[in-house]
Amino acid sequence: MAMRCSEGAGLFDPSETVRPSLTAEQRGFVREQQPAVERLEAAIGYAFAAPELAVEALTHPSFAAENRLHAGHYQRLEFVGDAFLGMVVARELWHRMPTLPEGQLSRLRAEVISEPALAEVARRLGLGKMALMGRGELRSAGTEKDAILADLVEAALGAVFLDAGFEHAYRVTVGLLGERLERANAEGAGAADPKSALQEHTQASAKRRPDYALVETRGPAHEPWFVVSCTLSGVEIGRGEGKTRRLAERAAAVAGLATIGGKV
Repeated sequence: MAMRCSEGAGLFDPSETVRPSLTAEQRGFVREQQPAVERLEAAIGYAFAAPELAVEALTHPSFAAENRLHAGHYQRLEFVGDAFLGMVVARELWHRMPTLPEGQLSRLRAEVISEPALAEVARRLGLGKMALMGRGELRSAGTEKDAILADLVEAALGAVFLDAGFEHAYRVTVGLLGERLERANAEGAGAADPKSALQEHTQASAKRRPDYALVETRGPAHEPWFVVSCTLSGVEIGRGEGKTRRLAERAAAVAGLATIGGKV
């Protein structure tokens, strides 16, 4: 179900946004594009109070250059959406991975909001098929270009932010990037120190430290393979394997975190 803007003020009050008034021709153009607006709303789960923002978010500069009824295009909204997106992803990663250092957080953020990643989101939503593009851009398969698709995602998020404010736009953004954020979370768990994270979690929740025990060593002496069990109060919560005991313990800690619902 699409959300509608029902909040007055908050961290951002949409009523404070100054928008130029539309001409009669421009209002007519926006009405003509109502089917595209509705498709965008269904795709992102949000209904616009100002549909002209949705139309602007879907309008490529090449279309605006060919169409004098509607001079606006998505680049200004893309500017807003790019800044808002970076902040949302930074906050989500900071919250989800409290032990990860700044350098790794920055790398993960860059991956989540990279051009290929956003283009993947746009393809899933079908934004390329909704976009208004000029004839030349259509002939060059503009609806499939990663750069344009990524711009459409940023413009759509910028439009929601300006239409509804921070809270609505934040929820829409996290909803659209949920899968990418989960991937980053999983990658971050592997990049951080899972043994330290597991110990912090168990000490905080159960006042216990996890224990590691070598279960088995397989393979030839020159190339052993270690199997380690991770237990908490005598109960196994994870098991891991690796070419060194340290790596096996790390894998067991990751499995333990998954068992108890902890986060790195």
